[in-house]
Amino acid sequence: MANLEKLYRLVSSLSKNEKRYFKQNAKVYSTDKEQEYIVLFDLISQYKTFDINVLKEAIKKQSIINISIKSKYLYDAILDSLNNYNKKKYPRSQLMTQLSQTTILQDRGLIKEAFDLIHKVKKVSKNAEAYDLLYLAIEKELEIIFIQNCGSFSKQYKEVCNERKEVGLIIRNIFLYKQALSEIACFEANKHKINFDLNDFLTKFPFLKQESLVLSFDALSLHYQIWSMIYHVEKDYQAMLDAAQKAIDIILPYPFQPNRILSLCQNYLVACHRIKSKEAFEYGLQIVENLHFPDKQHQAMACNFEYATKLSRWQLNPDYDPVIVQQLFDSFEKSHEDLGDYMHNFRQKLWLFDLVAFSIQTNNFEQFRIWLNRLIHLSDSYDFKFIEQLVLKFFKAMLYYEEREPSLMQREIRSIGYFINKHQLEHPTLMITKKLFQKLHKAINTDKEYLILEHYVKEIERADMKLKGSYWDLAFLKTWATGQKMFLNGAISIK
Repeated sequence: MANLEKLYRLVSSLSKNEKRYFKQNAKVYSTDKEQEYIVLFDLISQYKTFDINVLKEAIKKQSIINISIKSKYLYDAILDSLNNYNKKKYPRSQLMTQLSQTTILQDRGLIKEAFDLIHKVKKVSKNAEAYDLLYLAIEKELEIIFIQNCGSFSKQYKEVCNERKEVGLIIRNIFLYKQALSEIACFEANKHKINFDLNDFLTKFPFLKQESLVLSFDALSLHYQIWSMIYHVEKDYQAMLDAAQKAIDIILPYPFQPNRILSLCQNYLVACHRIKSKEAFEYGLQIVENLHFPDKQHQAMACNFEYATKLSRWQLNPDYDPVIVQQLFDSFEKSHEDLGDYMHNFRQKLWLFDLVAFSIQTNNFEQFRIWLNRLIHLSDSYDFKFIEQLVLKFFKAMLYYEEREPSLMQREIRSIGYFINKHQLEHPTLMITKKLFQKLHKAINTDKEYLILEHYVKEIERADMKLKGSYWDLAFLKTWATGQKMFLNGAISIK
């Protein structure tokens, strides 16, 4: 029944319009016997979660037999339907379909019609700099010319051959830049293990020395992308920002692949984080807000960049105006509702952690509970490192302290102590924080709590806030303790 789970996942991913489109087409083109596939489709659509036993029992009641074969057929039929429904979203898919259609026209002797269509594909491919598709279109054009001239080689054939040669050189040029990009990416991934020598790199890829050697906008964007990554390795972040911006300004007018666009945006935003320029962040936010991809996966990645840029820009000059803070939370909430399920678990983990930390910084513990619950829920289905599991326990202890739940706080403190001992965690900041919560739980009045927090803030002033093997950090501890100390100071003064 492995096919059933695959089928369920596919059906669950469909929008209402996509489901309606599939059923309309299935009813038109299916025989009465094949209507059974629609029954199976409707059956699977009604379940919110997948349970193989429940689904098998429901299928049995409908007297559907040969379910393994039928589920595979239905799966393929849905994919065909999605291909037709979403064709307009994906220009490359349209061009590939039209290339196939030229073969159909050619086989029927409709040579003029095949030529007209192939020229249309060539024009669109050239304008979009889709040189791989342009090359295929030229190959098909040569085939049709050869048939038209009964195998003889004409002047037209020779001209198109020269065109093929030019496009081939452009493709080769792009390939060389992609090769250089792959190598600098390897240096990036292993920069702690491999020494980068710029002279050696440029000796291996001499074309990077001259911008004039590029043969397309595609190659030019790669040229700047490579240099932005070189500057990152060399820690020249202003030059990295400038190179990344040049690449973005070149590529965004063209319908390039989402991965390329997102890689360039990521390089730009990394440079923004390094130089901490408000103007650069404003430009970066404008870019990511205007990214529109047809699929949810790339939309989710762009959304991730957008939230990170908004938070980073806010951190440069924190504005605690309740209206502004609420607007930020509202935008994050909408992103979570629309695209949260499409984010990779790794990105979700970092995103939710940042929003929990942001909730602490803005002293909004209603939002803190919301985002913390989501982070905890994610930990149920995604392997968190031991140190990250401990951080979740600290978050819970903070929440119970805020909500004045001493019994729950005591339970979490015991769990923290047991967890640290079991996994032999010796991070100084974690040990100090464990003692903080133990003391806060035993504090008898506000004055005592204030002194405990004041001492803790001094203790961690120069402490290591990094977590080995995780993109999380412990900066939220100082933020929370400082905020609590200020709040208690105000309470003491009033008293």
